[in-house]
Amino acid sequence: MKSTRSLTAGLLDVAVIALFVALGRAEHDSSRGLAAFAITVIPFLIALVTTRVVPVVRSQPSALTSGVCTWIITITVGMALRRLLFSDGIAIAFIIVATLFNGAGMLGWRLVNQTVFSRSSRA
Repeated sequence: MKSTRSLTAGLLDVAVIALFVALGRAEHDSSRGLAAFAITVIPFLIALVTTRVVPVVRSQPSALTSGVCTWIITITVGMALRRLLFSDGIAIAFIIVATLFNGAGMLGWRLVNQTVFSRSSRA
């Protein structure tokens, strides 16, 4: 059961990141090819994987605390990888939008999850 929760949490976080990249590329009329998408998304997916070394993220992947850790690490490490390994830009506006969008997504689904499960346990 715990591995299913961890997999589900991971997939939901991947979906948030992928949606952010897809919407951003569409908004800026960037190349719509898979390679262009991959170059943008890979640093953040690598960063997301690194969050699994944090004990709370591993043990309680759907918890709000895990969401905060996942969000901060994914943005920080993702931006560093994007700049250092992929030689892509990290404009202030991009950092702000990435931080807000991914925070809303990664914390948002966890809040919904927490609300649904707390209501079902009370019923």
